Amino acid sequence: MKGLLGIRKDKDIQYHEPISTAVCEAFKGNNHPGPDLDNLQLDFTHPLTCEWNTQATTLLLGLYRETEAKQRWNVRPRGDEWVKGLIEERMGRL
Repeated sequence: MKGLLGIRKDKDIQYHEPISTAVCEAFKGNNHPGPDLDNLQLDFTHPLTCEWNTQATTLLLGLYRETEAKQRWNVRPRGDEWVKGLIEERMGRL
């Protein structure tokens, strides 16, 4: 996840450009497409459960599932809610 955010080391989080309030409001009003994996930004001013961060979590879940299938991971199958929980836990530590 850090790589998607352009973060290489923990201290780099201070340089991460969070999404602006104006863009979040536009997204809530259906005037912005929302988070994008090509330039992933999180909303650090609101809870992880806000619309923007929920959509970002869904995108990251999709990337996880895509990577899991492509690389044929030999891991115990886990449901989407379990994987989302891991993603949200990690987002909460950023």
